[in-house]
Formats: sequence, structure tokens, C-alpha cells
Amino acid sequence: MGESSTVFKYFDLDTGLRGLENQTIAFSRPDRFNDPFDCSVELLKIDAAATREHMAGAFIRILDNNYSERFRLKRQMNKATDQQVEALAKKGLKFEDSHRGVTCFSTSFDEILMWAHYCRNHHGICIGYDIVKMYRFLRSHINEIGYFPVDYVDHLDKKSLYPVSNEAILYMLRTKSDIWKYEKEVRITGTKFRFNEELINIVKLAPGIITHVYIGINANQKQTDRVLKLANDLNPKIAVFKMRANYTSFTLVPETLG
Repeated sequence: MGESSTVFKYFDLDTGLRGLENQTIAFSRPDRFNDPFDCSVELLKIDAAATREHMAGAFIRILDNNYSERFRLKRQMNKATDQQVEALAKKGLKFEDSHRGVTCFSTSFDEILMWAHYCRNHHGICIGYDIVKMYRFLRSHINEIGYFPVDYVDHLDKKSLYPVSNEAILYMLRTKSDIWKYEKEVRITGTKFRFNEELINIVKLAPGIITHVYIGINANQKQTDRVLKLANDLNPKIAVFKMRANYTSFTLVPETLG
């Protein structure tokens, strides 16, 4: 899983404190993302002829000897326009995505834009997780779990959905515009989630998975003390840092807290 076993998640203060105290992470449904291209079926090339061929095979596999139903469905498929067939394929993919959860991390804890965008202008926290321990834990709790880095591209190169291939599905799940490359994102996905009204599913982690906590440069002393106490009460082995601006360069540096 890469050179480092630690991945990082950026939070506003209140959300981060809840995640730290309860040792939880949130899986989101893809249509909740702030990037309309992320995990979109529109990243795939869906050809009407290939879709018809795939569906004909699916009818045989699913219906077996129910020839009358197979014939009826095939006839309906043949009557449909290419646009209707393509829309049906997209509808099926979107239905599958309605049960898919994704949780996102970064391989970096000191990205200035991440602190600005996700930590409410450096007032939040960034939590580090042991990805090996977390993946092993989640593997026994989540269906069809996958872990992979995001691919950042400068143009769309749509992959054909049919015949169905892992390459096409992975392309849909991991491809983003290179304008997001500063995020250095890795993600975990799974299926058969049940989401709340906010389209998220909260998963409680096992103890020992949280390894680091970084506090934003704009967090005040009261907030800093609160985070430090919570981390120490949770596990004294958690390393806690306060981020500082390095005014000799455009960088953030962590300073160890007691």
C-alpha cells in the first residue's frame, strides 16, 4: 500500500473532534461529492450495440430456461432506441452507485490548500490513520472493498463499459481532473451501504488505527488544549502536532505538543 502506512483526513474542528472521540470515519455516496465528474457514469463510453449484446447474455444467465420472459425482454430491448438503451445502462450504473460508499484520504498532512478548503481556513484538524490496520479492519465489515490512489488526468479518455471490465469500473471510481492533484488522494470504496439523510454512513473503527493528529495554525489555545486532551485520553500513543507557518518558504511545519 505504498511507502508510508499513514494516510490523512482533513476536517473542520467539530467534525474532526467527533471523528476523533468516537474513532469513526464517514463513507459518502458518490453523488454527494463536490466534483460532478467524480465517480460519474459519464466517464464511461456506453455503446448501444454492446449494451444490447450484454443484456442479451444477462437475460440468459438470469432467466435460464424461462424462454418466454427472455424473448419478451429481448423484444423490448430490440424495440428501444439507441438513446433509450444507453439511458437504461446509465440508470443501472447509477442504481449500483446509490449503494456505494467512498471515503477519501490524502497522503500528505501539510497541503496548504487542503487546510484552507477542508479545515475552514486552518481552524480544523487533520487526522492520521494506519492504512494497513484500517484496511484489514474494514475488509471484514464492508462488501467488495477496494483501496486505490486517485488518477489525475488532463483530459477525458472514456473507457467502454461493455464488455464489463474492472478497468472501466476502476476508471470511473478513481479518475479526476488534474486540477485536484494537490489533494494527493487515496480512497477506500465498498458496496451495500445504507446511507442516512445526508448520504453518509458512519463506520466505527477499531482502537489503534488513529495514529496522528495535526491542529490547524488558526486554532486558538482553548481549541488546541481540547484536541490534545481528547487525543491523550483516547490513546497516549497518538502523536499530536500544532501546525506552524514557515515564513522562509510557502510551507507548513508540524511542532510536537506535550
